[in-house]
Amino acid sequence: MDPLPAATIAALPHWLQVTLLLLGAIVPTFSLVASVLNRYVRTATERGERVPTWLLALAVPSNVAALNIDKAAQQVGIAKENKP
Repeated sequence: MDPLPAATIAALPHWLQVTLLLLGAIVPTFSLVASVLNRYVRTATERGERVPTWLLALAVPSNVAALNIDKAAQQVGIAKENKP
């Protein structure tokens, strides 16, 4: 797939250009963070360990920001299971 020509991008409204630029920086950054946290959660879950709530409190928003909505929903479920 070819990238958009510069003229097409320049024709977009300024707010949309800024939004796309920010998303282009935020999503990959949070994707990296979410990957590290997801690996820990997955390993702990496979071992049968309890995943700390504070870790899930970091992992869920990281997954949402990384557009991993399915992982975020899964981790919300784990957090609900952790409740006393």
